[in-house]
Amino acid sequence: MTTKTKPKPDGQAVTQRQTPAFQVRAAIRPETMNIENRTVEVVFSTGSRGLRWSWEVGEYLEELEISESAIDMTRMNNGAPLLDSHQRYDLSSVIGVVERAWVEGELAIAEVRFAEDEASDLVYRKVVGGIIRNLSVGYFVNRYAITDSADNVLPIYRAVDWEPFEVSFVPVGFDSAATVRELQACTRAADYKGQLHQTEFPTRQADPVDHLPAIEGDIMTEEEKRAAEEKARIEREAELKAASDRAVETERTRVASVRTIGERVGLDPKELDAIVARNLDVGASGEAILEVLAKRHAEQPKTVTGQLLRFGVGPDMTMREAMTGMIRNRVRPGSVEVKPEWKQYRGMNLVAMGAECIRAAGGDPRGMTPREIAMAAMNSSSQQMRAAGMHSTSDFPLILANSIGKVLLAAYAAAPQQFRDWTSRTTVPDFKEVALVSLGDLSPFKKVNEGGEYKYGTFGENGGRLKVEKWGEIIAITWEAIVNDDLGVFDRIPTMLGRAAMRKESDIVWDLLLSNPELPDGNTVFSVEHGNFTTPGTPINTESLALGREMMASQTSESGEALSIVPRFLIVGPKQSLAAYQYTSSNYTPNTPAAINDSRNANLVVIVEGRIVDYRWYLMADPADVNSIDYAYLEGEEGVFIETREGFEVDGLETKARLVFGATWVDYRGAYLNLGAPTPAALAAPGGGTQAAKSTK
Repeated sequence: MTTKTKPKPDGQAVTQRQTPAFQVRAAIRPETMNIENRTVEVVFSTGSRGLRWSWEVGEYLEELEISESAIDMTRMNNGAPLLDSHQRYDLSSVIGVVERAWVEGELAIAEVRFAEDEASDLVYRKVVGGIIRNLSVGYFVNRYAITDSADNVLPIYRAVDWEPFEVSFVPVGFDSAATVRELQACTRAADYKGQLHQTEFPTRQADPVDHLPAIEGDIMTEEEKRAAEEKARIEREAELKAASDRAVETERTRVASVRTIGERVGLDPKELDAIVARNLDVGASGEAILEVLAKRHAEQPKTVTGQLLRFGVGPDMTMREAMTGMIRNRVRPGSVEVKPEWKQYRGMNLVAMGAECIRAAGGDPRGMTPREIAMAAMNSSSQQMRAAGMHSTSDFPLILANSIGKVLLAAYAAAPQQFRDWTSRTTVPDFKEVALVSLGDLSPFKKVNEGGEYKYGTFGENGGRLKVEKWGEIIAITWEAIVNDDLGVFDRIPTMLGRAAMRKESDIVWDLLLSNPELPDGNTVFSVEHGNFTTPGTPINTESLALGREMMASQTSESGEALSIVPRFLIVGPKQSLAAYQYTSSNYTPNTPAAINDSRNANLVVIVEGRIVDYRWYLMADPADVNSIDYAYLEGEEGVFIETREGFEVDGLETKARLVFGATWVDYRGAYLNLGAPTPAALAAPGGGTQAAKSTK
């Protein structure tokens, strides 16, 4: 290495380094060429020193130690790939395999075998013909030994533990791109591990095949070389001719297919010639043909039975939206905002809307009676549909179903459901029973010592079993209702169905609370064994609420850990509503100093439920803290699900409202029951009252 210094124009010195290029020759051993097995031996490394560069270190010299102890040949001897130009991320770049690899003196040698596919064969023939001679190896460096160079200018990084993992034939010898390396955390330490390098070892490209020296052994004779080159030339010419013939045949097939498709759909010759000239494949040409047809179709007026369509609302989807909106507006004026494009249907009764749907389907309702229009528009009578000249089925059933569905869902969503505040919602994937885990079933955290292992936690089996079930009902819209313009079908009946679905959900959840069912541990939810039940009941007052708080705060897990549960909801029936609001109000004015409200009670949310007909009252924890009751829907069918079909048993449209719902108790610890009392009698003592040994079941 030499260093030259010459001045800049401004007088500053510029230091230029002139470093030697890699003197490593990666040689093909011609005498080892096996034409039958398609194998050849190559020298993939001699370990010579070359210049490298990284962001952290800058310039440095790298050399590879060639020894059995320094080179890990595991990957090479386990079928490392022979690649085309280091393309490691595409299977089509694998042109062969490394059969074996070994060390001979100061040479790292590998025997490679070429694949027999078309792409690999092209590379193989160029290697046999002496066209491709440059090799490159990809390798990991696990450890470097660092020393200073003789001139103390650049450090020497000697790879004393490295692992080759692929060999590549490359078009160009060692260049500047191949000299750039990326080292991670590069310092002057003794070891550097896990570095991935790709190093190219070139041969002199000026050497012809017959002058390429062998590393060891005898070279091919002149006669053998000429025979191999002639055979390779003949095979290359045959391959090129076959490829040309295939290309011509492929082009002929493409043009014929495109012209056949275009002629079938009515494209003129000029349009076809333009598409063929774009050299698209058959699939892309088909898309181009569709684009031409779409453009031609858009430029033509839309006619049905000789008359222009004059909906003014665009596609059928917009017409369905407009008619649905106008039906809802007729049922409940002002319930929806009437858009300007809907107004053309204002004043139309159901029969008139059905007639418009017949026209949209390509028919003509003129001369038909209201009954015939209703049956044709509802797709109930194929005879009437043919008489109207309809080209397709009518959208009228969809419009009616949408109108019913929107009213039903609106009624379902608007109906009050107070149980949602103190319960938890979930979904289940199917109708199988699902086991739930309660708060008290979890085992406590276990200490993990330094270097110790984590222990597996356990889950109890005292949680509830959740299973969803189906409920539903069918509404039939007959053609008689259409003729009679009966709007009750779109208002009262869907509203009642929506509220019925809401009530069914509420009945299921409230029945779980009021019936006090038995849990898997053999005790009812509210029982003395669970410590969440007071009987005889006491009125709602400061003392009784404090007792309920105390019992909830005293709940423990199965392992005895304190849970410190705090109530969030006070649930009562109408008979206890006045007392509930009084003792949870921050504005309540007591008549004696002893009757001052506990400030904590102001945080309770009062829920008055008409299904509670006696004086009992409940305290419930926030479901975000404790899952007391879980309710669930089937995945994908949350709430009421609506389906429609054209009736067979009835002449009209059938709309089915389906509800898939279930609920169960998960944990008793977040709930407390007091049977209550009709008069506001004071408790005998703080925490007064007795706990009965029976449940309310």
